[in-house]
Amino acid sequence: MKKILRFQLKDLLYSYLVYGLVMLLLAGIPVLICYANDNTDITINGNGFSGAVFCLVIGIAIYKEHLQMAVQNSISRKCFFRSILCVMVISGCVCSLIDSVSLLITQSMGMSSWGNSSFYTNSIWRVGYSEFFERAGGIASVIISYLLSVLVGMVLFAVGVLVAGGYCRVAKRYRTVYCVVLPIFFFGVLPVAGAYFHRQVSKAAVFFMDIMGFSSDNPYLGILTLSAVCLVLTGICYRLLRKTEIV
Repeated sequence: MKKILRFQLKDLLYSYLVYGLVMLLLAGIPVLICYANDNTDITINGNGFSGAVFCLVIGIAIYKEHLQMAVQNSISRKCFFRSILCVMVISGCVCSLIDSVSLLITQSMGMSSWGNSSFYTNSIWRVGYSEFFERAGGIASVIISYLLSVLVGMVLFAVGVLVAGGYCRVAKRYRTVYCVVLPIFFFGVLPVAGAYFHRQVSKAAVFFMDIMGFSSDNPYLGILTLSAVCLVLTGICYRLLRKTEIV
């Protein structure tokens, strides 16, 4: 497993570096411009969940691009899956760390309310578990917030692996349809259905708030829930991996 893990991390190293550089630039450039021009107010939107999205993309790419190479080099699917799990944890930690550092840059320079108006995952935890973070100390708050963000990245990574696994399992003549239908379903059909069945969506939202511990102000319940979701998704990923044919 060490060989395939070393190869995957080396292959992803440049991706991590580019992502980190872009995020630091997005955090730093508005700060510098605003300080250089007192009358200029610059905000950047849309990069608050970039770490989770980046984990999703890595999950798709690592399954789609590395599986065939691993099998052709006589690396067992079990070793490949263990390597994927290691990369999933590393990606979640790295992306969450980069997001935390970029947010810290703006906050440390007094730019928490301007320079970057995205709603970071760290902000979600502080809003959802507001009373807990008011009671907890600074170190405990940072650890809990970081751990929750890491788990979100891991869940999105597993979703990416599932998407790529489904793509590899679909017959070649239907793969284009799969790529077209999947985003339409998630970003078109589901929102419309949610607007039509708003009562059911409200009940689902309340259930989500309960199992994530938002209602009870318990972030440990959120950590447990995200961990359970991650385990279930990775179990499904392993079953897909075992049955995926290499052509």
